[in-house]
Amino acid sequence: EISLGLVGSEMCIRDRLSFNTSFTESGPYHLEATNQLVSFISRESEWDASIGYTSGNGQWDISIWGKNLTDNLNVQHAIVGSFGGRTTLFKAPRTFGITSNIKFY
Repeated sequence: EISLGLVGSEMCIRDRLSFNTSFTESGPYHLEATNQLVSFISRESEWDASIGYTSGNGQWDISIWGKNLTDNLNVQHAIVGSFGGRTTLFKAPRTFGITSNIKFY
């Protein structure tokens, strides 16, 4: 099964091994309605991917994933100050992890 979208795709092999990827891009935009230059964001993009395995009986699964694989510096939130400055909070840098699940029934 392969399903493709504008921003992501997923492929499953025999319902056990799965590959997922997504890419998002936004911009240019302003952080607030005044459209001041200090609130301008030119362009942001983020690429995420994962590889997962599900056991034959479906009782457990494990996946290895990565987020922001291109390690872009993307803005999560920003506050434009009264005197023209800006305080900016950024999204997480390149991040990797492992997730597993066990079903008890």
